[in-house]
Order: sequence, then C-alpha cells, then structure tokens
Amino acid sequence: MNVPFLIQTFWSAIKAVPITLLITGASLLIGLPLGFLLAWIKIRKIRILYPLVVAYTSLMRATPMVLLILLFYSTLPSLLNVLVNQKLHWNVKVFDTNSIIYAIIVFALIAVANLSEVFRSAILTIDPGQKEAALMVGLTPIQAYYRIIIPQALVSAVPNIGNLTLNILKRHFACVHDDGSRSNGGC
Repeated sequence: MNVPFLIQTFWSAIKAVPITLLITGASLLIGLPLGFLLAWIKIRKIRILYPLVVAYTSLMRATPMVLLILLFYSTLPSLLNVLVNQKLHWNVKVFDTNSIIYAIIVFALIAVANLSEVFRSAILTIDPGQKEAALMVGLTPIQAYYRIIIPQALVSAVPNIGNLTLNILKRHFACVHDDGSRSNGGC
C-alpha cells in the first residue's frame, strides 16, 4: 500500500470539492425548474413541443457524458466564435471562457432531461381522483396542481432527485484533477 500516494490523492480530491459543489448546485438550480417544465409538456402532450421534448430527453439520456463534454467543450466555442465574431462582427473572446461554464451547461442539460422524467413519473403516480376531488371542491386546475398534486408528487420525487444529485457529484468529481483540469477517463 502506497501511503504517500493515498495522502496526495486525498488532498487532490479535497481541493476539487468546491468546484464540484458549484457545478452540481448550479446545474440543479437550472435543471429543477426546466425539468418540471419539460415534464409538464410531456404530461399535457402539447402539440408542437411534445415531440421536441421527447427527442431532447431521449437524446440527452442516451448520449454518454464524455461525448457531451467533448461536444460542448470543443464544438460550442467554435460555433460561438463563428456566430458572434464572424457573423455579428463583435469582438468577443469566446475561447477564453472558463471551462466551468461549459461543465455547468453540460451537467444542467443532463439534469434537465433526467429531472423531467423524475417529475413526470412522480406526477403520474398521483391518483387522478386527487385532481378530480380538488376540482369538485372549487379549486382551479392550477390551484389543484399547486396545492394538491405537486406536493404529493414531490414526496415521491425526492429520493430520485437525491440519486440524480449524487450521480452528478460522482460524475464531476471523477473528472477533476487537483489542478482543475479535466481527465479523459471516468467522466
């Protein structure tokens, strides 16, 4: 057992905790409302948006995270450079953007897709009689969702939200070295 290596690795991991918590928190703050919105679109099957949301959710949940990180870290700056600097003739240094911004974008996109399924399944577990009873006592449909359905759905969604949070933490923590650079494996 190589004790100095273990100690060095431990301190490297500790140095990465603030960045990991920042990326996890920011991606969840972005993902929670957008995930709920996408879940509502999927439940209501809004004509134009429903196929787009289903395609987005399927694509994000099926694409490996390494590929998403690669696409957003290398391709997005190039596209933004062409759009902003060459088409709009602005002088913005797109390639100087902090890599944490791209990590937040990737993890938020994945969180939105996963949270939409968490919220959709949680809302669908509520008995339809709950909404009918709320409407019968005089609540509007929005009040029925706000006061009756969503609080019950959140109770069943909390364990899955916790699992998603831990997965984001694990995925990001495995990708960061002590100097903040990204690793190729484990992401």
